[in-house]
Amino acid sequence: MRTYRWVLEQFLGFLKNQKGHIARVGDLTPDVIQAWMDHMAAADLALETMRVRQSVLSSFCGWLVKRGVLPSNPVARLDRPPHRREAPKQVPGSAIMDALVQAARRRGRPRDLALFLILRYTGMRRESVATLQVRHLDKGWGLRGVRVKGGKTRDIPLPDAVTRFLETYVEGTLTKEMETVTPDTPLFWSTWGRRSGGKTRAPMTGQNIWRLCKVYGRLIG
Repeated sequence: MRTYRWVLEQFLGFLKNQKGHIARVGDLTPDVIQAWMDHMAAADLALETMRVRQSVLSSFCGWLVKRGVLPSNPVARLDRPPHRREAPKQVPGSAIMDALVQAARRRGRPRDLALFLILRYTGMRRESVATLQVRHLDKGWGLRGVRVKGGKTRDIPLPDAVTRFLETYVEGTLTKEMETVTPDTPLFWSTWGRRSGGKTRAPMTGQNIWRLCKVYGRLIG
């Protein structure tokens, strides 16, 4: 419901910018909706994202049709963004990701658990996860302004349970480990070194996450 509400708010904002007035039922035409789709395409949004947003608007228009507010669904006359025909190769399935999450939980490693939860529920690339900062967390949504491939940014929703765990991770684990936590503080840190020579702490990299996955991969067989 929160996702639907957010998508409809985005559409209402687009309409207001285009028309110069608060959205009206008469603005729900194929031409206006196609202009919205073109606007999203120009912003280089993913096809799946555009499909979801178009589907939300179609559901809303269908609701208006059933109640006699609209004569027909204007979205029905538009082309739908195509599905990705081929899944990415070498991507672990949900069962493997769930096993990694459980392994991190059993080991009592909040950082590792937070990492695997994000990977499990977003499908983000490891380099993008490594660049996450405190400011990217949004309690009402998930992740905002995440840097992805090509230097672009994305808003990525997360389940409420995962968002709450990330908040707990920041307030409990990260705050205790860092002297100061600011919006620009990286979420995930790597620590290494010997007791005699002292320890070194630095933000995690994509390579660190890859090595971590190898360690847990051995644990789960």
